[in-house]
Amino acid sequence: MFRLHVWLQTGLVKSLDIERSTGDRLLDTAASNTLKKWRFKPEILRAYTDPHHRSREVIIHVPVNYTMR
Repeated sequence: MFRLHVWLQTGLVKSLDIERSTGDRLLDTAASNTLKKWRFKPEILRAYTDPHHRSREVIIHVPVNYTMR
């Protein structure tokens, strides 16, 4: 589970934290590098924020699961 801190105005990922590791450092790094490149639509992010709270960022939790094929 990864926690993304996303700029509300731009939709860019400001930073991220690993809440629950995949169990492998290489997989965590690969997921982190990919998630840092994600972009969100600011107008959609604003729909999920409290209009009375003047925050500049929104926190999004993203589960990452790897499977072997």
